[in-house]
Amino acid sequence: MSIAVQVDHDRKRIYSRATGDLTFDELFFHMRHEVGTDAAGYPELFDCTGAKLNLRATDIKMLAEYRKTIAESHPPAPVAIVAKPEVYLGVFRMFDRLTKGVRPLEVFFTPSNAESWLDSLEEPSPVAA
Repeated sequence: MSIAVQVDHDRKRIYSRATGDLTFDELFFHMRHEVGTDAAGYPELFDCTGAKLNLRATDIKMLAEYRKTIAESHPPAPVAIVAKPEVYLGVFRMFDRLTKGVRPLEVFFTPSNAESWLDSLEEPSPVAA
């Protein structure tokens, strides 16, 4: 299992791709990875289509609690998750419900739809007077 992370500082976006068996420990480490850096406030596109989630309900609850703790010290940015429909119905729906109001989270079935959603959330550039 691995989570490859690419930080695009020009676009101020994090691109993550998970492959193999995705466990609590890997997700917990991934959540901690950018804490304390400028990238912590960047929106993220997290592609899990190549991963198999191996999580229990208690794992999801602990990850949600940790996400809330991070939000206390870092402004939360949106995350667009790309996942297979059967994965979304359980894991990410539960995580989203437990973190409502902490950070915008949406699940998509294609990276292009996820990217479009993140683009739609960006503030428009001010018009020069």
